[in-house]
Amino acid sequence: MTGVHFLISQGRHHFRLTCHLLCLRVVKKRSRAIIANNKMMADYLTFSRKSQESLAVAKYCFEQGYDNSCVNRAYYAMFQIAVAALAKVGVTPSTKRVEHEWVHGEFSRSFIWQRKRFPKLKGLLSEVQEWRNTADYTDTEISHKKAKRLLDKAILFVEQVHKEVHHAS
Repeated sequence: MTGVHFLISQGRHHFRLTCHLLCLRVVKKRSRAIIANNKMMADYLTFSRKSQESLAVAKYCFEQGYDNSCVNRAYYAMFQIAVAALAKVGVTPSTKRVEHEWVHGEFSRSFIWQRKRFPKLKGLLSEVQEWRNTADYTDTEISHKKAKRLLDKAILFVEQVHKEVHHAS
């Protein structure tokens, strides 16, 4: 097996190093894995922060009586913590844009079905998204009582997912 030869000099000493193509592939593959892991950790931290921000805004909107906006931000808090959780365990979309349907499916598959985590959260992401769609895209107003129920579900979802994923290393 032929390889790439390097001549390394240190002072008066000279070393000949032969690095085979296979060795270079392993190093390249490990470098890509390190870069990917760093990217996933950055995605986890970014989306975790976004989730906390969205949840804080949802609470503020509820307190101010902005019930439609409360539901919108509550859903996005849930969506963002789901994206963070997926990134933390190395599940990322093949495209740059993170699609809602993909997140719902992968979160259920990765956490509820495969890892047997969050059984009480099953279906909550889709339920709150449906109400968010109603709040954003129809002439129906979300009641204060309904906004409170959905906000409570979002708080439960975000807290449980964040606690579980943040502490799992």
